[in-house]
Amino acid sequence: MVPRYSYTGPIDHTIAPNLANAKGKSVIITGGANGMGETMVRAFSAAGAFVTFADLHPRGDDLAKELNADGEKTAFVKCNICDWDSLITVFETAKAKSPHHSVDIVIANAGISRSSGDSLWNLDDPNGPPTKPNLNIVRVNMDGTFYTWKLAVHYFRQQPDSADRDRCFIMTGSMVAYIDSPGNWEYTATKYALRGFMKTVRRSSWEQGIRINYVAPCWIKSAIRTKEYEAWLIEHGIEFGEQADCAGAMMRIACDKTVNGRSLMITPRTVAKEGFVDVDKEDYSEPRDEYFIKKQATQLRIIEDKWLDDYKTGSRAETVNAIYSHIIRSHLSNFTRVFWRIKAICSLDEDVVSSTPVPLRYPLDLESFIRLIGTSGYVGSTIPNVRPQAANMTMMTTHIPVPSSMFAWRKHKGCPDPVWEEVPVPTTPPRGFLVKLLASGVCHSDHSLLTNEKQRPWFQDKWTLGHEGCGEIVQIGCDAKEAGFQVGDRIATIAVPGCGLDDCPECSRDLAQLCERAHHAGIGQDGFYAPYAALDIRAVVRVPDGIPSAVAAVATDAVKTSYHAITRRAEVKAHETVFLFGLGGLGFNALQIVLHIGARVIVSDIRQERLDEAARFGVPQQDLVPPGKSIQDFVRENGLQGKIDTTLDFVGTDQTFQDAQNIVRRGGKLLCVGTLNEENRIDMKIGIQKRLSIIFTYGGQLRDLKEVLDLISKGVIQPQVETAGLKDFPRILKELCDGQIKARVALLYETS
Repeated sequence: MVPRYSYTGPIDHTIAPNLANAKGKSVIITGGANGMGETMVRAFSAAGAFVTFADLHPRGDDLAKELNADGEKTAFVKCNICDWDSLITVFETAKAKSPHHSVDIVIANAGISRSSGDSLWNLDDPNGPPTKPNLNIVRVNMDGTFYTWKLAVHYFRQQPDSADRDRCFIMTGSMVAYIDSPGNWEYTATKYALRGFMKTVRRSSWEQGIRINYVAPCWIKSAIRTKEYEAWLIEHGIEFGEQADCAGAMMRIACDKTVNGRSLMITPRTVAKEGFVDVDKEDYSEPRDEYFIKKQATQLRIIEDKWLDDYKTGSRAETVNAIYSHIIRSHLSNFTRVFWRIKAICSLDEDVVSSTPVPLRYPLDLESFIRLIGTSGYVGSTIPNVRPQAANMTMMTTHIPVPSSMFAWRKHKGCPDPVWEEVPVPTTPPRGFLVKLLASGVCHSDHSLLTNEKQRPWFQDKWTLGHEGCGEIVQIGCDAKEAGFQVGDRIATIAVPGCGLDDCPECSRDLAQLCERAHHAGIGQDGFYAPYAALDIRAVVRVPDGIPSAVAAVATDAVKTSYHAITRRAEVKAHETVFLFGLGGLGFNALQIVLHIGARVIVSDIRQERLDEAARFGVPQQDLVPPGKSIQDFVRENGLQGKIDTTLDFVGTDQTFQDAQNIVRRGGKLLCVGTLNEENRIDMKIGIQKRLSIIFTYGGQLRDLKEVLDLISKGVIQPQVETAGLKDFPRILKELCDGQIKARVALLYETS
């Protein structure tokens, strides 16, 4: 089966094709009697494929006789590819004579160039009548290739889509589809067109198990040009590619079923010793291409057509009416919010509005929508405050458009920099949801995950970064419909929810965040620096109204981790005195949690502005350690020796760890959260003589996140959050690591 197309970067052209995958295949090559085509015929025949080739040149008969000298390996059909019936004969011959009576690989190679005469280039006598162009180049290169494609699809579908067969279509294009070629008007236009055809077809061809690719030669010795013209080009410094490398590129595609939707260009061997490379210009993958990325995503979202036999496209009016009926049946009390979402999703136009059950004004407004609801007796306060049942959400799930691919910030093994690349939108898990991300928090851990190659067992070679997320449910899995969530619910998520199984060594001991079986979002496995994410039902909690999405995203780590550390690990109580190191993203939230508990807190930070913020939250000046002041001297000078019950280290340097061991009271606790240094020293004598408890903590659990969001909704915790766009992630991460960001940053996503 061919997977849905998504951009995963250029193919590795240095990998030699596995010729065994060509053996036994049935290959059709048009334009196969000369030049590049002949080289392809010879290469596939030598690899053990049965080759049916077509051409107008009678030399094809001689070539077939030569290759069939020791047994029938090829079949030649004299054919004009612009003649539909003649082209059918080619396919019928391949099916009849090939060993498995199949058509596996079709190479649309036939074409003509400007040497045959460009009818658009010719200038007419302005004083005479205009001459109608014959567009012969267009007819051959376009009509002939499209005829070949249409027949390829037909014959591909006559055979099973199985492991031993293939459905591979390759077009011979040209580098003039990427570079300007003055005077080469018809030919250039056709090669641009075929390139565009490949790009749009690849988005649907997978639904029929068909691969489509494009090969772009440039300056190859070929029968497409006259010998005199080639000699002139060589005299003027043109370096030709090898015909054998054209066959090599075709073979690389044909022998690897993972290659789909790609364009390879033939190069001189001084550029690539293989004679070809991936052009890698068919997808937008750079942040500077944001507008094109957005438009591509929109196009994929709004066009819902499926290339399937039983797919029928319903009218927009039917879709709108179905959604209206669903809302009325479900008695939505929050119908105004849903109305605006429906309007955005369906892109209502005048024709649609006029065909709804109740006459409505255009453009559709809230008053008209209320009149529609009113026809069913649900007006104003009479609309029951009842949530629709999850089972009724199937229709809503079906009609919220989701693109097939998206761009995400990814970690590649061995690369310390984030990679912006196109990946498939994940499928909805049975026991979970597909979520459209609204915001995702940036964390110091992202830098560690990018630069530290000490991977844990579940780490993948390529994965999407981001472990703090807030989004909106757009699809509900078949086994999650009774969980009380609806399409449109805004949720926050935890990165490691745990598997929840009784035999799990961690989950069975209430350590879900340490589970190695469950998904680790943004920690070695796909996370939230992307427009969509698939989430298990154990990973989500509904966000209370009034909490901004940016704050909810940050709460999933920067607040939840602090809360879990202080309340469940250190178990700070109101009568205690604690010493807090660091007022960064987590530390400032920790300060508010301790103040809420009622404990006294002594605060240290190297930035005076952060200490000023702590003072505004109610920390007395005498409990603020001036920047640059020795921690141990401050404790001694302020009579705090033997009074600090717990240290909360949100920095994690060797200095803060040494200070913590020295200032905490006998029998005290050292809570370790920050990890600026990977290794810190323990003074064994101090630790033993004072009987200290050193406590490590990691993340938090779903119940922590629920409690945190409740405290935020009540104003008890006020996370400090700055915002930026998803494309700004590399810059934000650098500024965070350089200490230029005072608190936390959430990346915001586009909403529709």
